[in-house]
Amino acid sequence: MIEFHPITADDYSWAAPIMRKTTAMCCGFSFVTEFMWSPIFDTQIARYEDWVLIRSCDGGVFYYLWPMGEGDPRRAIDAMIEDAAQNEREMRIFSITQEDRHRLEEWYPNRFEITSRRCGLHL
Repeated sequence: MIEFHPITADDYSWAAPIMRKTTAMCCGFSFVTEFMWSPIFDTQIARYEDWVLIRSCDGGVFYYLWPMGEGDPRRAIDAMIEDAAQNEREMRIFSITQEDRHRLEEWYPNRFEITSRRCGLHL
């Protein structure tokens, strides 16, 4: 089970170094951005194994940022799927790259409906 909590300045010491390794060009992959907007978007953070997970809630839907860390993100994605199910929430992943989109389609065939909005992809 993922232990999400409201983002605090104390999370910077463990989360920022992991987030800095992310190569995707998205402001959401910045600790400062997530911390700054967290009161507005009800954003929470969790460490799952060696991954940083970010979750927001809006209208009964959990919005997850693509997992940040090194290696294969499938275990983190599986944990996010389970987190949404345990909380009886619809799940959406946002700010994914084209590469991530192709990986999701390969790893989870017919599991996600992938749509493009603005400049990014949303599930």
